[in-house]
Amino acid sequence: MTKKVDVYLVSSTLHFFWALLLAYTHKDRESRLMFMDQYTSKPLNFYSVMCDVLAPFTSIEMFSGREMKGWKLWKHRRAQFVTIQNSLQSLRVDRVFLGNDRSVLGQFFLKEAKKKNPFCTGCYLDDGVFSYLGRAASHKKSERYIDAVLKKISYGVWYDSPSTIGASRWIDELWLMHPEQRCLLLQSKKSIQIQPNESALNLVGDLAKQVLKAENVSTQQLDALDVLITLPNPLIFSKISGYQRAIDALLLSFRQKKITVGVKYHPVTGKEDVLNVQKMGAVLFPSQVSFEMILPFLRQCLVIGDMSTTILLARFVNKNARVMMMKLGDDDYSQKMAMLCNHLNIDVATPDKIVQQVSAGEI
Repeated sequence: MTKKVDVYLVSSTLHFFWALLLAYTHKDRESRLMFMDQYTSKPLNFYSVMCDVLAPFTSIEMFSGREMKGWKLWKHRRAQFVTIQNSLQSLRVDRVFLGNDRSVLGQFFLKEAKKKNPFCTGCYLDDGVFSYLGRAASHKKSERYIDAVLKKISYGVWYDSPSTIGASRWIDELWLMHPEQRCLLLQSKKSIQIQPNESALNLVGDLAKQVLKAENVSTQQLDALDVLITLPNPLIFSKISGYQRAIDALLLSFRQKKITVGVKYHPVTGKEDVLNVQKMGAVLFPSQVSFEMILPFLRQCLVIGDMSTTILLARFVNKNARVMMMKLGDDDYSQKMAMLCNHLNIDVATPDKIVQQVSAGEI
């Protein structure tokens, strides 16, 4: 009997994590992996490892050119459209999974797959916080109207500018960690809960070991951690008054209690230790190592984050894990994130409150 075919269109480390997890879970189906919208000279850092391993996918393809602009990008995408059409000539796809349905390539692939098989299902892969709080940038006139019109003119009227990630007309199903908490703009679509399949997570961990080894990170380092702090994009915390002081106080309190703390910056940070966390005694992990590859080895570790998908993912993988949101402001977005965390039994505390808990021996 011919297996049904699933194609995973991956453009971020989170999408890759879901692709791995679901492909391992649905072994009765043929799974194909496509890295979409990648930088030509710098694809996702585990791409080379996957090319060697391949499993659980039957094929892996790369679509790069993200760094291109204007006419050059248009020509490049047109060539990629032809590549996609050629690959689908001999392939009947039953499900297409993607986490960024704003992607021109992603929408084109879905359009062509549905043309070949009218019963093909477009499946949105949970993109983290945006799935639950919505994506504010999608409501800007520059994106909602101007950018949308330009893309329709450049590529075709089939392009649909979604009101938030996951809301485009090409998406039939939402595959989410917490479907009941999805944002209002996604309520009309059918939702399916992604299950944290234990055996699949173990297989993800096996691959993660190879990725970590390539980045000179040992699982022993992760096993030794009591706490891991995941930090946001520096552009975010650079705008928060007193952020450096709060992190310093937090790390000092952990050091005084001889608690082993690791810190991982957002990947865009590069190699610079912008908050000087190593001087405060923290173990600094390479920013380019994705949290998703670290996650399988944090079963006994307290994970602290702020407006980040990392804390949602840590809770999803292990319902008994200690996870905490570090609340840094009282703006509307922070309040909504705190409410979401409360629904998911994720502790919410200010940096000062966390310091108090550490001093009292509660952490």
